[in-house]
Amino acid sequence: MKVHWKLTLGAAVASIAFAAVAYAQDGLLPPSPASPAAFNLFQDEDPESPNGTSPSDIDTGNDNGTENGADPDQTGMPDQGDPDQGNPDQGGVTPDQTLPYLPDAAFPMDEMPEMEEEEEEECEEECPVRLFNTCGCIDIYGHMSFGYYDNSEGTNNGVGNQPLGFRNVADGATFDQYWLTVEKALDDCCPSWGFRVDYIFGADGPDTTAFGDQSKFDFRWQSSRDYGSAMPQLYAQYGTSDFNVKVGHFYTIIGYEVVAAPDNFFYSHAYTMYYGEPFTHTGVLTESSLMCDQLTVWAGWTNGWDSYFGDHLNASTFLGGASYSVNDCLAVTYATVWGDHGDGTARRGVASNQGDIYMHSVVVDYQINECLQYVFQSDYANNRVNGTHEEWYGVNQYLFYTLSDCYKVGSRFECFNDADGVRIINSDVNETGIGNDVDYYAITLGLNYTPNCNLIVRPEIRWDWAEGGTPFAPVAGIGTEDNQFYYGLDVIVLY
Repeated sequence: MKVHWKLTLGAAVASIAFAAVAYAQDGLLPPSPASPAAFNLFQDEDPESPNGTSPSDIDTGNDNGTENGADPDQTGMPDQGDPDQGNPDQGGVTPDQTLPYLPDAAFPMDEMPEMEEEEEEECEEECPVRLFNTCGCIDIYGHMSFGYYDNSEGTNNGVGNQPLGFRNVADGATFDQYWLTVEKALDDCCPSWGFRVDYIFGADGPDTTAFGDQSKFDFRWQSSRDYGSAMPQLYAQYGTSDFNVKVGHFYTIIGYEVVAAPDNFFYSHAYTMYYGEPFTHTGVLTESSLMCDQLTVWAGWTNGWDSYFGDHLNASTFLGGASYSVNDCLAVTYATVWGDHGDGTARRGVASNQGDIYMHSVVVDYQINECLQYVFQSDYANNRVNGTHEEWYGVNQYLFYTLSDCYKVGSRFECFNDADGVRIINSDVNETGIGNDVDYYAITLGLNYTPNCNLIVRPEIRWDWAEGGTPFAPVAGIGTEDNQFYYGLDVIVLY
């Protein structure tokens, strides 16, 4: 009977001790001094610290190293008396005794002290550092970029670098982009309203306007031979990060390269991007994230390519696509636009978009390892005008290698075929005149130097050649050479 009573009491004490350790490991209560967590507490302290305690400095009171005499101020335990006295009547603990720690008696669960961390009201430090630190729901940011681009033929004038897009000026340094964005982003979880407005001024401004329909809006904002303004985005948005609807004027989802300088590795652009793809659209676009954000789907209606709200061409096109992340390293994106391209109504003697258009792009982005990235892009377009088919297509390949946090090198090889000589009209010229089947090739090598989050320096060299025409080194707008070497550098400052 006595044995049974002792076994029952021993089991009860063991259960209470086990519960105390479990509570301590869950972070609900301080651990018992006899628990392994308490001993680890001392091991984690720096022996050199004035407040730290080394295990060798602790008087364990026994020979096997069990700690029963920890400072109650360090463990959060109620004072149990001086362990060295060994007097249980005065609250002491002898070396062969362990006083059970009763969490419910010390702190009933309904009276547990709250340990909530104070919320930080200050904004977290951003990178890049923003000039306008709004610390609210509306963000204001942008960038400035300026540089110099020249050619080996010495054709130094306002169009000396043709047929390169954006980098056509060859008679001096240019202020390429002053970019300002005002944005209210959507909430990640709850449906909310958002908007975005982008404004650009600089040498890239005239190439970013709604030139597809020669809109009365930003198409007429050119202020000089080389400089002008544009508003490539002006839209409202509703939804969440998982599903949202965008209404207004916005960037295209076609292709790999974009207009904004910080979002491109190279200073110059591929022929495919400049001559074969739209830059912007006006209309409605939905975006859905599915399969735990592994799949993104777009679908919407727009009034053609590079047009604004007026839609005087009566264009009507579908814009959509999908992007699928196969794994953490590989993503494949397909995007397309097709429909009525416009009626060709001209303004100021310049023809506009017309006919029925079909165009798609496929982009494969593969992160080979931590340092090496490969990107493949293929574009194809067919524009049927008055019973004839005008085709163009291109293939771009990019290879990037990260040397360090500050240095990254890259290469781009591209081939663009203007099969009917309709995309690069001023340059597709040989002995028989305009409208020839010309193949354009280019190899570009570049370096990105990023000393901090707010500064990017992009030097590059580039060699272009053509088969079927002489589009380079233009004289009076007519090309005279079948190849040309380019070089340049720009600086981007983010704010």
